[in-house]
Amino acid sequence: MTSPHPNHAGKPCLKLKVFVKPTNGSGYESPEPFLTDRSQHCRADLPSLAVLLLLLLLFLVARV
Repeated sequence: MTSPHPNHAGKPCLKLKVFVKPTNGSGYESPEPFLTDRSQHCRADLPSLAVLLLLLLLFLVARV
């Protein structure tokens, strides 16, 4: 399960797959993912990492 909201906090996405088992046990059904969203990925981490590395580089150059 993923959040429909974009990841602005820079935290990794939490993805859970929930499989439902039949309660009556009459037959086996293949498990199907419940509430999965494959359209949204955690791509917000890459730009923030690049910005942090750039700031670190600028800080180190300014100290020299």
